[in-house]
Amino acid sequence: MREGRRSAWAPVCRGDLAVTAYGKLRGLSVGFRIAQRPVLRAGLCMVFLAAALFCAPAPLWAEVTATGDGNPSFTGTEPDPWTVSGEIRIGNTGTGTLTIADGGSVSNIYGYLGYSSTGDGTATVTGTASSWTNSGGLTVGRYGTGTLSVVDGGSVSNSIGYLGEYQISNGTATVTGTASSWSNSSKLTVGRYGTGTLTVADGGSVSNTYGYLGEYQISNGTATVTGTASSWTNSNKLYVGNSGTGTLTVADGGSVSNTYGFLGEFTTGNGTATVTGTDSSWTNSAFLYVGRYGTGTLTVENGGSVTGTKGFLGYDSTGDGTATVTGTASRWSNSDSLYVGWKGTGTLTVADGGSVSNTTGYVGEDPGGDGTATVTGTASSWDNSGGLYLGGDDDSNVGGTGTISVLDGGTLSVGGDTKIYAASTLTLSGAASSLELSDSFTNEGTLTVADGGSVTGTTGYVGRYSSGTATVTGTASSWTNTSFLTVGRYGTGTLNVEDGGSVTGTDGYLGRYSGSSGTATVTGNDSSWDNSGGLYIGG
Repeated sequence: MREGRRSAWAPVCRGDLAVTAYGKLRGLSVGFRIAQRPVLRAGLCMVFLAAALFCAPAPLWAEVTATGDGNPSFTGTEPDPWTVSGEIRIGNTGTGTLTIADGGSVSNIYGYLGYSSTGDGTATVTGTASSWTNSGGLTVGRYGTGTLSVVDGGSVSNSIGYLGEYQISNGTATVTGTASSWSNSSKLTVGRYGTGTLTVADGGSVSNTYGYLGEYQISNGTATVTGTASSWTNSNKLYVGNSGTGTLTVADGGSVSNTYGFLGEFTTGNGTATVTGTDSSWTNSAFLYVGRYGTGTLTVENGGSVTGTKGFLGYDSTGDGTATVTGTASRWSNSDSLYVGWKGTGTLTVADGGSVSNTTGYVGEDPGGDGTATVTGTASSWDNSGGLYLGGDDDSNVGGTGTISVLDGGTLSVGGDTKIYAASTLTLSGAASSLELSDSFTNEGTLTVADGGSVTGTTGYVGRYSSGTATVTGTASSWTNTSFLTVGRYGTGTLNVEDGGSVTGTDGYLGRYSGSSGTATVTGNDSSWDNSGGLYIGG
């Protein structure tokens, strides 16, 4: 080599590298420490560079490798970018592996991991700018077993995505790390006919239009979104247990969003969702159905939050919906109405400092509907900014059966009218358990205030149009009306105050209008009915 041009030497693993003056060193981007010193040779000022080279397990350039069984046939290290004009099958009938690393890229039409029943395909996309682009669909576990990992800033894109497409298949996808992403321009199904598992963690993101966990009968789909900034975005509806079994977990600051949300959509569907941990959230920009035609279970705990417009627990006659909101700062917020047992069976539990809010609340609203709500524990609350109706609607139509229990310091608040229809029951029991009413209260079912519970409101009716019974019993149990209380307005009313209970108001009426009947019994030490105005019996 001529003086003043280039010369270089280096052993494979460890040694020295020298480059003469004006020389150039290319292709080396990491792993070098270079020191300079002047060297005088033949009157020319030379530059000598010494570097210690160490063997590294990772390549120094973008890499695409494919090994094992696949279609098209693999050469081992593929070109980068690797462009396939048709489909790629990793694990066609045997075991195959695809790795896209350090900025490598692969593009094709359709992608399959675990194509046939004997196929087992694994793909890993890792590192910033590493990408796998499918202009068509991507199936992870078609008939066989498929595993997809997107890590450390890698990205995967496709139209439709399937995890566990057909019966006996098993598909697993993990998207983890900041800027790691899986983008589906169409729907994403986790468990179509087979078994699918999706994990989004540590800042990873998944997006699609419609989302399904357990799409068809016999399928099983599970999704976990965990860690701050981890997200699953459904630009349209999300079905958890569509006709199969679906399980959604949002934890430790993860987030899920969609328009309409469904837990247990069809009669064979069984959907379960758990939102747990501070800043964990499930956002429904439209309705949330828990047990629409099937079975649904919602749990919000440890500071998690769920939001939506209207909420339904047990939507149709075959629907069975259960929601539990428990723990300080745990909340379910509805910007519109909440139905607990609309036409089906609904159960709501608010405990240990959890909170539920909505405009109008309905418990057992439609004929055949059966709704049960329990608010228990200090700081637990259910806030209805509109009205509250048990066993009927807001147009005086008798419905199903509604039961509410406020226990051990829980709070139930109502901003509009409250009505208990026949066969429905409202119970307040325990010190600091309270019903706070901002408008009129009508009881044509059964009201019980016991063991230190309290009701505060404006006007009260027991037997306004039909029959109703109210019992206030036990020391410190109270019913306070800032206006009048009527027992038997057009119907039949019964008031019992006993064992130290108290009732207060302005005017009191027993059997106010023709054909009505009102009865009041005040018994036991310190029991009282105190009217600051008058008491009118039979008129």
